[in-house]
Amino acid sequence: ATQSPTVSNSSATGNVTANDTAGGLVGNWTWNGGSSAANRAVRTLSSSFATGQVTGKTYSGGLVGFFSSYGGIQASYATGNVTAVGSTSDYFAGGLVGRFNNLVTLTTGSTGQISGSYATGAVTVTTNAALQSLTDGYAGGLVGYNDGPTLAFVNIRDSYATGAVSQVNTLGRLRTGGLVGFTDSSIANTYATGAVAGSTPNTSSF
Repeated sequence: ATQSPTVSNSSATGNVTANDTAGGLVGNWTWNGGSSAANRAVRTLSSSFATGQVTGKTYSGGLVGFFSSYGGIQASYATGNVTAVGSTSDYFAGGLVGRFNNLVTLTTGSTGQISGSYATGAVTVTTNAALQSLTDGYAGGLVGYNDGPTLAFVNIRDSYATGAVSQVNTLGRLRTGGLVGFTDSSIANTYATGAVAGSTPNTSSF
C-alpha cells in the first residue's frame, strides 16, 4: 500500500497474487488527506508499467488494484492478465486499475484523470462463490469501476484496452465492459477492442 506519493519511471515484472487487493505495480494507492492543492496535484503515477500476471479478490488491477487520490495516472500501462477470484461482497477488476477514484474538486489544482495509458491483458472473473442478489461485480478491460467528481468531468482520456473481458456468475449484479465495467463520469478519445462475455444483461463492449 502507498499513501499518494509521486511515482514515475517505475516498473514491475513479477506475478502478483493476493487474498484481497492486488496490483501489478501497486496494490492500494490511497490519499490520507491534508496538504495543499499544489502538493496534491503532483502526487501522480506516471510513465510506469507492470507486465506480470495479477490474481486478486476484492480489488485486482494490472497496474493498481485500488486507486483513490488526486494526481491521477498518466502515460502508464499494464500487459499482464488479471484474474479475480471474486468474493461474496462487491469486487472490482480491471486491466489497468480495479477501482479508480478521482478525488479532485475545483480547489485541488489537479485534474486527476487517467490519461495516455493502456492495458492489453485479459480480465477474467472466475468466482464460484454463491453471490448475493445485490452483490455488485465490476470488470473492465481498462478499469473495473471509474469514479469521477461529476458526470460531465472527463475522468479517462486518450487511453485504450485490447484484452478480452469475461465475468460469469448465476447471481449478483455484474457490470462487464471491454473498456470499463461501470462509470459515473465522462470518457474521451478512448477505445476498447477486446471481446466481452458476461452472464447478465449488465454487459457492454464500452
